[in-house]
Amino acid sequence: MVKRMRSTMTGLLLGVSFLVVTVSARAYSLNFLSKAEPGKSVATFDFARGPEPARDKLSLSEGAVLSGSGVDRVLTATSSGKTEWNVICQTSVGLLQAEKRYRVSVDYSIPETLAEDNYAYLKIRSEAPGGRWRPLPVLEGKAGVAQHLAYEFLTGAESDCTIGVGLHGRGAIAVKRVEIEELPLLSGLDHLEPGEGTWSDVLGVCAHLDWRHFYTSDEQIGRTLDLLQKMGAGWVRMGFSWDQIFPSRRGQADPETMRRLRLIVKEVNRRKMHIVVIVNATPRWASSNPLALHAWRYPARDLSDYEDYVRFLSREFKGQVRDWEIGNETNWPMFWMGSFADYLRELHAASKILRSSDPKNRILCAGLTDAGLHGMKGSYRGALADLMAPENASAYDILSLHYYPGMAEEALYAVNGVTALMREKGAVKPIWMTETGYSVANGRTLEQQTRMHEKLIPLLAAHPAIERVFIYNERVKDFESDPYERGFGLLEADFTPRPVYGRLKELFQQPPPRKIPALDPKIVNWHLSTWDLCN
Repeated sequence: MVKRMRSTMTGLLLGVSFLVVTVSARAYSLNFLSKAEPGKSVATFDFARGPEPARDKLSLSEGAVLSGSGVDRVLTATSSGKTEWNVICQTSVGLLQAEKRYRVSVDYSIPETLAEDNYAYLKIRSEAPGGRWRPLPVLEGKAGVAQHLAYEFLTGAESDCTIGVGLHGRGAIAVKRVEIEELPLLSGLDHLEPGEGTWSDVLGVCAHLDWRHFYTSDEQIGRTLDLLQKMGAGWVRMGFSWDQIFPSRRGQADPETMRRLRLIVKEVNRRKMHIVVIVNATPRWASSNPLALHAWRYPARDLSDYEDYVRFLSREFKGQVRDWEIGNETNWPMFWMGSFADYLRELHAASKILRSSDPKNRILCAGLTDAGLHGMKGSYRGALADLMAPENASAYDILSLHYYPGMAEEALYAVNGVTALMREKGAVKPIWMTETGYSVANGRTLEQQTRMHEKLIPLLAAHPAIERVFIYNERVKDFESDPYERGFGLLEADFTPRPVYGRLKELFQQPPPRKIPALDPKIVNWHLSTWDLCN
């Protein structure tokens, strides 16, 4: 589960910067593709050519100035860091229209290396009070080198959406060109035709049945599985955490943890359901950073310790568990503090062991969080491309994704983008959306949660590239300090079904929708989209 940003922009405190000398440009786009689909031009602000932009289209902060001349002219600004969020230029309200899809491209450079907590960013939001925030893609790059970044988004019902370039904390940026294009929208999403089969073939739910403090009896585990099955789910996804199985040392499994995991697997199989097991969470004794507060987020110090854990799981649950997800959100420091190369090393090791133990085992790569797709601060943008490299694509059978959209359609654009990248890299895999859903937080009601799930889940199931969809999560967690995380759940903490449970149960009595031909992976293009950070 990815943490979302809940920030508000404050005032401006910008000063004049120096002209940046750039060297050879490195093209960079969040979509990783060498070619992007053409768009209809909305506005181009080319500071190297022509006069200062019209203020009815683009406003500049007081400290932003045009420096240099000719092709070397750029819009430059610095931030002293006295205010946290500093916007240097922003489009005017009215330039972007409601219910549209846009791409914004920025040519820029960073004059000097920024400190850890300082960065330049792309800001997209509704200017209405309480308006919707998008993610903040970071404008990164080596100091003094010209950069190019492209990002795509939907405006939804908002007619007051703006685009801006800003600085977080102390630093400087030089912007050479900003271009905005309108892109075509998907069609045929309003009415889904009924398909064949049952929802139990498609639908799963993320559950935390292994948490002892959360499920205090075996009866509660069984009750939850019964409720999920009655709703229509045929799959559950949960962790068999290394730090819970071997908490103190190698080879010494915790008896109560193993009793519970054996019970869960037995009860899932008895109901003729299926389980996806997440293989992750390094114990402190095996961690490469044992003194860290969250030592479990780091890779194993000794790969043989990790291999021993995976080998134990493969023997213990042979023939009972077929689907293994190696890691969780390893492109995001909330769950992985090692390098992505560290993760790939563990993926290859686990895959080799599980496949040799049982050729019927299927390997899922770690569910990649949408923070990486958006290029947010701290995320690793290159995870998808790395996974699709030939030497790594052979290590897994299914691409696992996590996506929490503000509007349901946004998830389809994201999946389209992934399929396009697969096609370009020659590594086409089935996709399992192993986390998605909506929280009751930040003003969202139970009724809104219900309506949003009712639209999102069928749309995802209708995408030709998606085989399975997992709702996050089964039950309200006792996270008093995190209302957003606590707001997820099909059931209340006391197992009372929420309205979303009842409505989905009705929906899942019908067959899942027929796949939408227009979304066939062979014909879609890459699209990045957004999630709702405030609603």
